[in-house]
Amino acid sequence: MFSDFFDSGSSKSQIDTNKSITKSALPTTNTVTSSEDSSALPEGFFDDPQLDARMRKVEYVDKMEVEWDAFTREMKQETNV
Repeated sequence: MFSDFFDSGSSKSQIDTNKSITKSALPTTNTVTSSEDSSALPEGFFDDPQLDARMRKVEYVDKMEVEWDAFTREMKQETNV
């Protein structure tokens, strides 16, 4: 019938399972330092904006609060004119 990779006996001789893996044979990974960590995450990476700002080590600024302050300043200026 059909033969595949697992049915053939010749493939077993090609694989050396007794070979030990040394530490130098493993791929190396780059470690990220804490100074690179904050720039590694893009803005908006986390769904929670407060957590996002904390993980990027920047101050959290609530956009609604900024808009509200600007609105109240404009209203005060209009009422004083």
